[in-house]
Amino acid sequence: MNKTQLINYVSRRTKLSRKESWNAVNWTLEGIMKGTKSREGMKLSGFGNFKTHTEKPKRKYNSRTKKYTWTKKTSQISFSPTKKYKDYVL
Repeated sequence: MNKTQLINYVSRRTKLSRKESWNAVNWTLEGIMKGTKSREGMKLSGFGNFKTHTEKPKRKYNSRTKKYTWTKKTSQISFSPTKKYKDYVL
């Protein structure tokens, strides 16, 4: 399912116009993104948890140049589904 299909689904289920459904979906996704960006992450009961993890720069050895270099700090986003969500999908 892509975003357009999701908007159509919300529109049919809630009997809202497509524009109102588009706003509802976009605001929900924006809220999830803002919540995920925060330190504590985003927790949606019955669905799952979104968390960000930051990895520190690491020292790596390049055997070709025979020198050590540093990697950049990276951020990862992870999603952990709830048991209810897992049971529904699987």
